[in-house]
Amino acid sequence: MRKLLRALFVCITLVGAVVAISTPSRASSGAWVVVCGYVRSLPDDPIVHPGAPGASHLHDFIGNTSVDAFSTFQSMEAASSTCPAGDRAGYWTPSVLRNGVKVSPAGSGVREQVYYTADNLASGTHVEPFPPDFRIVAGNSHATSASENPTLGEEIYWGCSDNSVGGKPLAPPSSCQTGILSLHVGFPNCWDGTLTHVDDTPHLRYPVSGGKCPAGFTRALPRIIMRTEYPVGTSSGTIALSSGPAFTAHADFWNTWDQAKLKSLVDSCLNADKDCGVFRGTTSGSVSGGTGSSSTTTTTTTTTTTSATSTTVGSGTRHRHHRTTTTQQAVQSLARTGGGSSSTAAAAALSGDEATPTTTSQDGAVAAVAAENASSNGVGSSSSLPFTGAPMGAAVAVAVGLLGIGATTLMRTRKPRPRPRH
Repeated sequence: MRKLLRALFVCITLVGAVVAISTPSRASSGAWVVVCGYVRSLPDDPIVHPGAPGASHLHDFIGNTSVDAFSTFQSMEAASSTCPAGDRAGYWTPSVLRNGVKVSPAGSGVREQVYYTADNLASGTHVEPFPPDFRIVAGNSHATSASENPTLGEEIYWGCSDNSVGGKPLAPPSSCQTGILSLHVGFPNCWDGTLTHVDDTPHLRYPVSGGKCPAGFTRALPRIIMRTEYPVGTSSGTIALSSGPAFTAHADFWNTWDQAKLKSLVDSCLNADKDCGVFRGTTSGSVSGGTGSSSTTTTTTTTTTTSATSTTVGSGTRHRHHRTTTTQQAVQSLARTGGGSSSTAAAAALSGDEATPTTTSQDGAVAAVAAENASSNGVGSSSSLPFTGAPMGAAVAVAVGLLGIGATTLMRTRKPRPRPRH
């Protein structure tokens, strides 16, 4: 009898272990998305080369309309933005070149979006807002090979605007049915608490396995994913970046949000585990200088065809593409219609005197983030979406197998009762 109980106990323990391994703690489903407009392109980087205009490769700026080499925290706080009211942050990426010709991130069907989520952190992790004047660079613009940009293919990857490309490609796809190429850059969000007011990147790490922040970097911040899109046509041609080959992909973020509104969104969306939807601003403003100028919510063009302005980098010669004038940059209203609603707290957080933003959600912010990472096929790593465990079918199969082994063991260990003698 003891052998029977012992075998049964071992079987139950093994089944429990399989179930526990296959279902780790769920990551937060809290998120919000801001849709911002392209501002302009400049050979500036106020984080890497502050006060040195022209010292950088060409960057495309979205969000804060004032960003240039001379930007300060105070100047950006006082500026307007193409993002929803309250988000005055600066976002920029290296310019995309198709066959040597610059393709701006604007035009019909093009979206420039920034995802704020906590989906790479373990469930129950408290997230705090970025501190004011926080500055981050994700990726290695000086990489001489893909291996020197270590988060390429995980946090940084290429795709098509319809998420039709599987995996997280290290290089741009050769063609996109939509004619729109996408670049995705995820920022580290585990912080050691040091604020430098210069470049805070050395004080950040990505979460490790299980969604935990590593030792010494235990303060969890929102996860930012920048998604920029480029109308390159159905045949991508030869894609490069102003920083070099496609494997030098990177992005910059400078936090100049209205801090109270940022904190409200972090608390009411991320820490409350709520899907707060997709937000777009109605603020309008234009900025001159660089290779483009923008108006936040309207299309500005003197021709009947809307497209992005393209520029041959280095030559200073601007070219017309799809009949778009070189002196006026077409910038689209990036709103998408659909069902869903944001939380009341989040909507209140995004309201302001300068504008009354509207909130729309195609499928909700969480669904948008899921679609953003759908190509990972559910297989995560320390720097991608949290691993959700073995597929349930496989877990059940293993559990059934263990039960079968246990039953067989029980039958073999059970001795027949001796027959009574007559």
